[in-house]
Amino acid sequence: MKLAVTALVLLFPLLAQGQQLEPPYQLDPGESPPATVPPPPTTDPAPVPSGGGWPAANGAGVGLNHPNCPTTNPPAYSGSTTITQDGTRIFNARITSTLTIKAHNVTIECVDLTASGASFGIRIGQSGAPANNTTIRYSRIHNVGVTSTRQGKCIYPTGNGKGAIIEYNEIFDCEDGIHSERSDVTIAWNWIHDMKTSGTEGVSGLHSDPITIAAGSNIAIRNNLLAPHPTLNVSSTIMVQPAGSCPVMGNIDIVENFIDSDGTGHTILSDRSAGCSCPTGMDILNNQFGSKVGTAVSNGSGQKACPPVTQRGGSCSGNRRFDGSLVGC
Repeated sequence: MKLAVTALVLLFPLLAQGQQLEPPYQLDPGESPPATVPPPPTTDPAPVPSGGGWPAANGAGVGLNHPNCPTTNPPAYSGSTTITQDGTRIFNARITSTLTIKAHNVTIECVDLTASGASFGIRIGQSGAPANNTTIRYSRIHNVGVTSTRQGKCIYPTGNGKGAIIEYNEIFDCEDGIHSERSDVTIAWNWIHDMKTSGTEGVSGLHSDPITIAAGSNIAIRNNLLAPHPTLNVSSTIMVQPAGSCPVMGNIDIVENFIDSDGTGHTILSDRSAGCSCPTGMDILNNQFGSKVGTAVSNGSGQKACPPVTQRGGSCSGNRRFDGSLVGC
């Protein structure tokens, strides 16, 4: 069936900008898009290496600097910022508000997203609208929240659904980089740096956590460069802590990351909220800690304390400080 003339008028400007259209829009069989339409990248998504390493400190190869992205200055996005169609792909676009995902198998690639004054940059799933198997890669998510009333999360995989791949992104200028409350999540090859809060660190509970795992099992955090801030008092660079309704958490790998902070707080924190069970099956392996790190790995204290990870069905080896000395768990 031919598209109506009105629909074509709306459709072709989007094609000319190189943006991926959301289903169900499509050209008729045999029709070709205008000659000015940039072709989609032919390079397959780069696999996450299984060996050691992490992104360079200058961001080469991650975010919009990834070779699969056509430009570091993508065109403005003109589609809906609430995604309800399964299988939607947004590619090569600049978004200036919260992107809410309420559909399955959504892919976000080569997107520059800011959401100043908002609580979330990308929110995955909402009550009554679960979103499974979201992929966010090769994107730059920044300037989210950071006001006196909005302490923003750059990427928020909620517990409404499961499955997320978050890889090769640059994330900065938010209170929490990635705050996940779901199972089956991979966080790999991201550069997360320069977190922010709106006030004095430690006042009224303000603090930054580049990666927080608050619920879920089967989590992989690997090959990331985490440099939250050169001077900011960061609570935890990676925090694994069941909260809220005390979800059972297990099978969590923290492997081959480079982790730095300003020497305060806990670099990797694995504890519990009061009354909750401790996370189990945690493997903390072959991470490197920068010269500014104080406490490298903590299992909490007081009512939140947990036994060492090796007493909770997990393992700990190969973790080293900048001077080469080994770190225990």
